[in-house]
Parts: sequence; C-alpha cells; structure tokens
Amino acid sequence: MHPSLEVLRFLHCSLDKENIYHRRYGKEMINEKPNANDAWLYTNNDQIDLVRRSGLYPLNIVSMNRHNCGTLSTIIERLHVETNTGHFNVDIVEMMPTLEDRWKVLRLKATGVVVIVRRVENYEEHIVRMIGQLPSGHSHSFIRLTWLRNRFRQIPQNYNRTTLLRYTGAYLFYLVRCTIFADFTDGTVPIIYLQFFEDINVAGQYAWSAATLSFLFRALSKVVHDDHQHLSTPAIILLVIWTPYDNYPNIGEESVENIYYGLRVREIALCRTYLICRYICEGYMLDHVLRQFGRHQGIPADPL
Repeated sequence: MHPSLEVLRFLHCSLDKENIYHRRYGKEMINEKPNANDAWLYTNNDQIDLVRRSGLYPLNIVSMNRHNCGTLSTIIERLHVETNTGHFNVDIVEMMPTLEDRWKVLRLKATGVVVIVRRVENYEEHIVRMIGQLPSGHSHSFIRLTWLRNRFRQIPQNYNRTTLLRYTGAYLFYLVRCTIFADFTDGTVPIIYLQFFEDINVAGQYAWSAATLSFLFRALSKVVHDDHQHLSTPAIILLVIWTPYDNYPNIGEESVENIYYGLRVREIALCRTYLICRYICEGYMLDHVLRQFGRHQGIPADPL
C-alpha cells in the first residue's frame, strides 16, 4: 500500500491568518484561521504563463484548509528525526514522505537546480530592481505580505514587459512564503526569496520538490520536541494530504511527458542522499523505507 496523496483545489493560504499546529497541555490541535482564497486572484494570461514557467503553478490548486488532526498527531508522535521516517503502517512498517510523493501531489520538479540563496548586500537596491519600489519603513530585510497583495494584486492595463515581470515576481515571492516556505512569523517574507525569481526560466529549473521536502523535514524536527509549540503551514500542507495508510488515488489520465518524468522521479526517489534548501540540509534515507516502494527491505545503513 502506498501513501495517499489527495489533490485538492484551493487557492493558497495567507500567512496573515495562517493555520498553525499547536501542541498544548499534552494535546495536539491545529488553529484554523480564515484562508485567503480570494486574497490574490490573477486572471491575466501573460501572468499565468509566467507562473507556469516558474514551476510553481500547481501550488495554486492545493488545499491548506482541510486537516485530519488525528493523522497529523499520529505522524508527529511516531516520527524519528534522525532518519525523517516513522512507523505508521503494519504491513510496510517504516515510512516517510518521499520525492515521488511531492511530485505526485504537488507536481513540483524533483530534479534540477538546488534551491539556495546568496547574500544580498543592499536590500533597498535589490527590492527596487526586482519589484520597482520600496515599502514604507526603516528595515527592508523583510516585506509584509499585506503590502505585497495590496500593491501588486492588480496589474495595470497598459503594462510592458518589465511591469509584467515585476508583478509576477511579486506574486511568486508571496506564493512561496504562503505555501512551501511558510512559518509562524508575523506575516512577512524575507527579501532573500526575491532572488529566486530574477529569471523566471531559471526558477522553472529549480528542484522545488527537494526544497519543499527538506523544509518539511526541518519543520518536523522542531515540532517533535515538547518545547516547540507550532507546526506551520508547509508541514500541514504536505502531511495532511499524505496519509500513510491508503493507496494513491486515481488522478485521471496523465500526459506521456508526465508518465516518463514520473518514472525518472521514482528512480531518483530511491536514492540515499541529502536534500538542500537555503541553509537547510536534511538526510533523505530511502534505504529505511524500501517496502514503501514494494521492494525488499534489507538492513538500512546508519543515519546520514
């Protein structure tokens, strides 16, 4: 039996009213706040094309407002942070979210360029170059998500190429913070994320699945400890739609291109390696969960 990856339709959640997992008085729960399903709608065809080319378009149709608290609690309680695996299924025994899961549910690329950041020497110049203007305030290492939405939600009618790139970059900047790189901060996004969208074509070459999974593992490694109270949106989105007890659902007919790429992803997903995202480096130990892929489970090596 394989993990179930439920594909749900919903526009991304706003970090201004984010959903956070809480561990309090020995009980696990998710504080659910209103989702911004209409916070940033875009219908411009040129923008849609650029978002697709960035490789992040699938994040627009993944739900983050539907949670199975029981499953989430079970996954967290049984997680082994040394291997990023857990004992969930009687038949398979040890399991984990994998790169193949990320591809099947999110359709984010599992191969490509590593998602890393470089140091930004001058925040003000970087912001102006990327989105054309500075928000008010003295510190520009972070930008408020509400300012981004209010300022760039509607692209002008008579726009040129530069304006299109700036408005789309601002949207993608917002999108990754509200989904795969979300945390429980005060509704802001670090400026360093802007550099991911300096070139939309380069953004489309990033291994977003690997970055997403490494960020998830790091979030889980924190929340399993009793002194850490919160599990933020990225872990929720990737865990509650990953149910380690059911088969993959039938998601309909796939293109030939996706079928062949899926086979390639499966080969990569069976590798024992490290997952890197920004400053995060997490071990990816598939030799512990070979039964999850229908293979013989030998004695796994020591944790990376």
